[in-house]
Amino acid sequence: MAKICQSFLYNLLKKFLVPFFVLLFWIFLSGLSQEKSLKKDDGNRNPVWWQVKIQLEAEGSYRSRQKDSSFFGFYSFLISNRGKLVKDEDDFLLYPDHSFIEKWEAQETAVYPQSIKSLTHDDFQHKPSLRLNYILKKWDKLHFDIYVEGFLVPQSASPFKIYLELPASKENSRHFSEIDYDVGVAQGSNQIFVFEADIYKKAVTQSFRWRWKYEKWLLEADTTVFFSHTHNVDVTVTIEPRYN
Repeated sequence: MAKICQSFLYNLLKKFLVPFFVLLFWIFLSGLSQEKSLKKDDGNRNPVWWQVKIQLEAEGSYRSRQKDSSFFGFYSFLISNRGKLVKDEDDFLLYPDHSFIEKWEAQETAVYPQSIKSLTHDDFQHKPSLRLNYILKKWDKLHFDIYVEGFLVPQSASPFKIYLELPASKENSRHFSEIDYDVGVAQGSNQIFVFEADIYKKAVTQSFRWRWKYEKWLLEADTTVFFSHTHNVDVTVTIEPRYN
């Protein structure tokens, strides 16, 4: 009787459980195949848009001699801006966000005939602001048009004010400025770009560095004014693809 029961149970297990485990194994293999297929499809999809982040760090100094007074200034800042990049047929459209100042330090010393006065960053009436204008496609590269909005110096009381040129990319076209910024690039390059093909694969990060120098004698109201300005710049560009 016991042998009959064992035989019956064995046949029952063989009839029902074996096909059940075979079915589970088939479902498992199907799941792996579908997951692999989805990953392959994701890899072939083009991004819907891209997140763009530009971080710019600069450190510079300036000095000016006017009549019987002299002015010496120093500044450093870390500033960033984000934007949304979308495909527009064969070109791209950039929708910038707004500028974030992560670090801002500045000081200025004014040497007058009868006194010396100093200013700190809290005394500066204006702060730098990073502007993202657009991205220009040239052949296989995407070039960035960016610049940092400057302000007039000296910030101290002075008879003559001069616009302080702050970092700008090579593609920038600030028609209001009397200075050709590109001419002052003494070391490195302010040409900011990424290869278009790279942005479809994964997040892209590129770094750029340059040194800028400018000095000039000016004639203002029959008075000779000397002005010099130099700064070092580090720029990091990150572009991340988005699929929804």
